Amino acid sequence: MRPCWVESGHPLPKTPRQKWIETKESWERSRHVEVPAPIPAAPPRPGGRRVAFLIYRGNPRCGGQGVYTRHLTRELVALGHSVEVFAGPPWPELDEASLAILRSIPVWSMALQVEVNAGATLESFAQSQTDPLIVQTLRLQGYEEDRHGRMLGTLIERYGLDGEAGPPAAYGGRQAFIDFGYNECLDSFAGFGIFRIARQVRFLPEALISLFSRVMYEEARHIVFFVNWITYERCVRGYGAPPLQVLPTAIGYLRALKKTVGRAGAANTTDKGMAAAGDMKSLYLPYISHAKSFQTLHCAMPKAGSRVANIMRPLLGKMISASIPSRM
Repeated sequence: MRPCWVESGHPLPKTPRQKWIETKESWERSRHVEVPAPIPAAPPRPGGRRVAFLIYRGNPRCGGQGVYTRHLTRELVALGHSVEVFAGPPWPELDEASLAILRSIPVWSMALQVEVNAGATLESFAQSQTDPLIVQTLRLQGYEEDRHGRMLGTLIERYGLDGEAGPPAAYGGRQAFIDFGYNECLDSFAGFGIFRIARQVRFLPEALISLFSRVMYEEARHIVFFVNWITYERCVRGYGAPPLQVLPTAIGYLRALKKTVGRAGAANTTDKGMAAAGDMKSLYLPYISHAKSFQTLHCAMPKAGSRVANIMRPLLGKMISASIPSRM
């Protein structure tokens, strides 16, 4: 007895191999699709509406979600509406060299655990506060730290990195939040600069680095909040004058430095990724640290810091340009 699809003239079912080949060919064709330029934001025409179109992640060249969004939103604009698409870029496909760099970095578990602990600490500390504005700010910051942890978890899972986190550490009260704040300040001293240098020397593809640009912005905002909060707390307690803040600030940074050194000692220094990171830091850290110091000085003493920064910035720029290779 002949199969019914042969008798009816229907084509034979595709084998898994045929489907896989067709999918690869479709993906290759999608890479060459020309996406029209974005339409500049403009007020809606008379009778139109302002539309916020939300999408998690979408590739406008391939896949139902991204392609559907591209066509639908352009038609909405053509009908006279003002449409703004809020979306995250897709995780990029990395070549073997970039994957090798990512997999050689030995700090993924530590970074993920820090974010997990941060979210729990902020939520617990928010519950102890009475000022509604401070509570709201702390919970927003905790939500963002949780999201940073989820992003790191997705990064680790997607690219097969060696990293995992345990449950959040036990909440240590008000002092735990203060220690966390000073640790963020200390980490940013070199971290922001290293992020910028890594982007300039193309240490990793721009498509991947750009995903974490917003994380850097949010971390900077967290630090600004902490600096303002700790100053406010000291003023309320009666020692807000600058001379009286020197000792507690020094203690806060010393505690943060001790914790940072402890984390560095726990890392696997024989790992080739740690060696590569050490080579990069030894080359750029002096310039990064000086540049960050001038930024901090400018915030603390606007007039004096401005003068020093204006004098030193051209010199630092020349030193960095001379030392950065075209490609690492």
